[in-house]
Amino acid sequence: MKTVPFSAILAESCQLIGLDRNTLNDKSFAAIRDFTNRRLSMIWDREDWPDIQEIQQLWPGTAISNVVAAPIPVLLENGNELLQENGEPLYFQNAENTIPVVITLAPNYPRVYLRDFSEQAWQKGTIGDSYINVINPFFILNEEDELVSAAAQQYTFEYTVGDETTDPYITTVTAQMPWGTPKWTPISGSTLEFVNNRQPIAVVAGQAIGCWTGDPRKTSRNRAESYIVENMPNLDTNTTVSTEILSQDLFVLRFANFNPKFVLLRATAPFLFGTRYDPTLAYSAGSQVYYDPNQGSAAYNPPNKNLPVAGNFWNAYFQAPIGTLPANPSNFWRLMEMPFRFKSYLVNAVSADFLRSEGRATEADSLEGMAEFAVQQQIDVLIRQQGQIQRMNMVYTY
Repeated sequence: MKTVPFSAILAESCQLIGLDRNTLNDKSFAAIRDFTNRRLSMIWDREDWPDIQEIQQLWPGTAISNVVAAPIPVLLENGNELLQENGEPLYFQNAENTIPVVITLAPNYPRVYLRDFSEQAWQKGTIGDSYINVINPFFILNEEDELVSAAAQQYTFEYTVGDETTDPYITTVTAQMPWGTPKWTPISGSTLEFVNNRQPIAVVAGQAIGCWTGDPRKTSRNRAESYIVENMPNLDTNTTVSTEILSQDLFVLRFANFNPKFVLLRATAPFLFGTRYDPTLAYSAGSQVYYDPNQGSAAYNPPNKNLPVAGNFWNAYFQAPIGTLPANPSNFWRLMEMPFRFKSYLVNAVSADFLRSEGRATEADSLEGMAEFAVQQQIDVLIRQQGQIQRMNMVYTY
């Protein structure tokens, strides 16, 4: 996505309003920032802007954060380990030739509570007698160097719980899977289905505005999938902090089944509230600053004429020590990006709001008209000039 730095919006707005950036004070900067934030939220959801939308493939279910094989006893003789021909230890193997695999459920995800299983299963202790299915499965490398799908069968399971004293929920499950080495990675997208506690859900960052059985970018032979949008529950884990403080609204999508989905998502609009970066301060997670890494300065007017200008807002998603400058990439800061497509609208609309706040209504109305013209111009670019028409979704009728 082509982006525009906030410094460009600030500079052009100052020109239209009649402010001098050399003498711009914090009060006027804050007003332009707040007006930009207001107008950004308005234009963001107004049209189907391709700049802020993306299609993601999802596999409904309970997300997995780790998969490891549990330790297996080594065969001993007279207290010594028995070795194979290649020198590797000889492990105990059961009659089913399986290995216990520990699956950790993602902590930043709606929980699987024991109370939600079938009636009295929690009280009777029979939850583990039900089954789990692995959705979008990982694979297991067996002794013949062959990859075996973890979805080849259903599994009974043992489990551990968190918060045992109030409302217990499952944190890990252990299932006996085919003997071998699990080949799972964090990007595999594998999920679990608890057969007696079905939760065909997915967590997304942004607004879901469409869902299909296939990728609409590749084929029109898709069926629209229904879904329900729910708020992300508040979880008492530290893993939620870096998401919540960035104003990245998380939503839970609840589907009717566990089939793969292709969901069209609209990113969440940036929320602007920061002030100039101060190198003498340590910034807590959730704070926001204005800073220009190219200039190496937080000044409203760029001090170095021989350097590029790109002043932007940055969110701290971890505790940033004193002197930790915002940068991209960074372990502490994340850049708040704005689409270049919105530049003309924001400049005129923000200037109109500023003038209206000072009682200059006639001048504000003129700029308001220019802001609307900028929106229509971008719509014309998308539809008439670029010919971006949304693909028709055709449903099988046979």
